[in-house]
Amino acid sequence: MDLNSSGGGGDHTQGSEERSCLLPESSASDLNKLGAAPCRRANYCTNGMRYKLLQEGDIQVCVIKHPRTFLSKILTSKFLRRWEPHHLTLADNSLASATPAGYMENAISYSAIEDVQLLSWENAPKYCLQLTIPGGTVLLQAANSYLRDQWFHSLQWKKKIYKYKKVLSNPSRWEVVLKEIRTLVDMALFSPLQDDSIHQAPLEIVSKLLSENLKLTTQEHENIIVAIAPLLENNHPPPDLCEFFCKHCRERPRSMVVIEVFTPVVQRILKHNMDFGKCPRLRLFTQEYILALNELNAGMEVVKKFIHSMHGPTGQCPHPRVLPNLVAVCLAAIYSCYEEFINSRDNSPSLKEIRNGCQQQCDRKPNLPLRLLHSSPDLVSQEITTDARMKSIIVNSTEIHVELERSNMVNQKLKGSTSSSSNNS
Repeated sequence: MDLNSSGGGGDHTQGSEERSCLLPESSASDLNKLGAAPCRRANYCTNGMRYKLLQEGDIQVCVIKHPRTFLSKILTSKFLRRWEPHHLTLADNSLASATPAGYMENAISYSAIEDVQLLSWENAPKYCLQLTIPGGTVLLQAANSYLRDQWFHSLQWKKKIYKYKKVLSNPSRWEVVLKEIRTLVDMALFSPLQDDSIHQAPLEIVSKLLSENLKLTTQEHENIIVAIAPLLENNHPPPDLCEFFCKHCRERPRSMVVIEVFTPVVQRILKHNMDFGKCPRLRLFTQEYILALNELNAGMEVVKKFIHSMHGPTGQCPHPRVLPNLVAVCLAAIYSCYEEFINSRDNSPSLKEIRNGCQQQCDRKPNLPLRLLHSSPDLVSQEITTDARMKSIIVNSTEIHVELERSNMVNQKLKGSTSSSSNNS
């Protein structure tokens, strides 16, 4: 994750102007009335040190039980404390040791950690942070201050992501859910951690939330899309989120969210995507977005302006992936128009199968054998019984071609025999 310079606000302004150029005058005025501009936020770059998100590492561990008796107070005094070296793993739901023994015999669940903070005791050991758990405190000592801060931010991130997964998995009131989503997005935007999962994890949480709650209103859909928009500026949406965006484009093609939020997302996909075969739902989302643009007033002109804004003259365009990606989207759209016809001829995977990620050969009907093309009485009765089981019969064009050649040869032989018999007579 690269730090943005202070001039990042100019890029946002330029992108906003490009999106407004896509709209005809009537749609642009509607956009101003609806006030959809807040979809984009101000520069959210954080200053200061940046850290890589830790997944595991070596650290010294000491556990201090809260003294309840005089004897336990003596045993937990700083003179009798001992440190254990552990290789700790920051899993999705707990902090565990690679060698479960001693202090770390049992993993520490993130739900059991009440607080994570830098150690601030008087005469405290250097480079330590403390985890407050029921009945005691866990001290973690790093080799230097940078590693201590890296452990501190990584533990805080893991703990908060675990909390948001639990909270958003059982939504009660959607006003509260929307507030939690905005807080989650802000946490990801302002985090000092650098990792792909910092922005992807919130998107996956929201994607799962939307896939499990299908009865949301249109306004709730749009509020959620606007809330996660800042995360989509530098990240591709996950597959489930792409499907949700496709549905919104189909059901609400004239929604201002399509222009304000989806335009920069589709622009990024076309500029940076390397292979739609690995992520077909990104291509489907791009296709549905262009179809939604076509539904606007003077839709064809809007689509043309979008294409011109994406790709300049071939020799001067700074984004060489745009043109191949546009061609791929157009070819896929043509394929979807003739989908049923193509599937009935060459047994290729359908667009629905591609959407669902199902391309197994066993899911499609096999080709009809060549022998079934002969019109013998036995095969006619066999074909009648087969027709009751199969509504459609798939025949290869090569098989039809071979059979036509055979029929022509038979006809020529019959004509030759009849002409020779008439000459003899």
